[in-house]
Amino acid sequence: RSDLEYILNSSFKLLAGAEIENRVVRFEGKIPVEDYDIRPDGYAKVIDAKFNGRRFGAFTEFQQADFLGIENLSATAGVRYDNFVDLNVNWIDPRFGLGYKLNDKSIFRFGAGVFKQIPDPRLYSPVDGNPDLKPMQARHLIASYEYLVSDLNSFRIEVYNKEYKNLPLENELLNYDNSGSGFANGIDIIYKGDFPFGINGWISYGYINTKRMWMDYDSKTSSGFDITHNISLVARYGLTDNIQIGLTAKYATGRPFTPAIGSYSRNDINIYEPVYAPTNSSRFPDYKRIDLRLTYLNTFFEKYSFIAYVEGINIFDFKNIFGYSYSPDYSQRNEIQSYFGQRMIVFGFSVGI
Repeated sequence: RSDLEYILNSSFKLLAGAEIENRVVRFEGKIPVEDYDIRPDGYAKVIDAKFNGRRFGAFTEFQQADFLGIENLSATAGVRYDNFVDLNVNWIDPRFGLGYKLNDKSIFRFGAGVFKQIPDPRLYSPVDGNPDLKPMQARHLIASYEYLVSDLNSFRIEVYNKEYKNLPLENELLNYDNSGSGFANGIDIIYKGDFPFGINGWISYGYINTKRMWMDYDSKTSSGFDITHNISLVARYGLTDNIQIGLTAKYATGRPFTPAIGSYSRNDINIYEPVYAPTNSSRFPDYKRIDLRLTYLNTFFEKYSFIAYVEGINIFDFKNIFGYSYSPDYSQRNEIQSYFGQRMIVFGFSVGI
C-alpha cells in the first residue's frame, strides 16, 4: 500500500493512493443439504473449491478550504477504483463531503458516497455458490454536528441513512443471485472529556433501524446487525500520579434470532426436522456488563514505560448468553452462556521499549 499527499496551496490539498492484495481461499469438506441433518451419513454436498482474490485498488481525493469562495466552507471529493482480477469484477465509487465551520467551537459536516465490496468468498464457490455474483453496494448519506467544549472536551451527534442493493440472496437455480436489498438508518451521540469530581472519559449512545432481505431470508426483516440501542460509558479517575481506577459500563439491545417453534419426525432418516418462526422474529436478552479496572503506570530508566493492571469483568455477574441449543426433538431450548461474559478477574502488564 502506498499513500501520497500533496499540498498545492494553503486552501487546496490532493490525496492519492494505491494498494495491491493477493488473497487465496480454499474450501474443502462437506456441507449438509439440510442444516438440521448433521448426521455423518446424512445427505451432503462435497466442496472442493479455490478462490483467487487478487485485487488492485486506487483512490484520489481533493480537499479545498473556502469552497466556491465561501469563507469557512470546506469540500472533499474523490473516487475509488477496485479491480478483482480473477473475478473480472471492477468498479468506481464516488464520494463527496462538505463542512461548514459555524464558529471557533462548532462545525457541521455532510457526506455522501457509494461503497461496494464483494460478499463472503464462500459464495463464489462453483459447487454451492455463484462465481458470477456482483459486488454488494451501499449508498451513504451522513450529517454530523460537532461542538468543542474545550481543548479536551467535545460533543458530536451524527445521523445517517444507508441503502443497500445487490445483496446475495438464495436462488434455486443459481444458488445465489444479487436480488437482495436493505437499509439502515440511525443516530450516534458521543461526549468526550471531563466529568464532575475529576473524572474523565466518554459516554456514547447509538440507535439503529435496519432491515435486509439477503442470504436465506424470505422477506425483508431485521438482520443480525440490528442492535437497536447501544450505550457505553467509560470513566477514569486518577487516585495518584501513577494509579488510575476505571469503570466501563455497556448496555445493548439483544440481537435478533430465528427460534425453532416445533418439529416433526422424519421417519425416513430417523431425525426431527425443525419448524422455525419467521426469520429473526425474536431477540436474545439485552446485553449488560460493568467492568472495574485498576491500572498502575510508570517509567523506568527514564525511557521505558511500564503498565500493570487488574480488572474485574462483569463484576455484577449479569447473565449474557451466546445463543441457544435445542434438544433432538426441539421441544426444549437451553441457553449457551457467553464464556467471556461471565464474572472473572484478569490481570496483565506491558513494557514499552
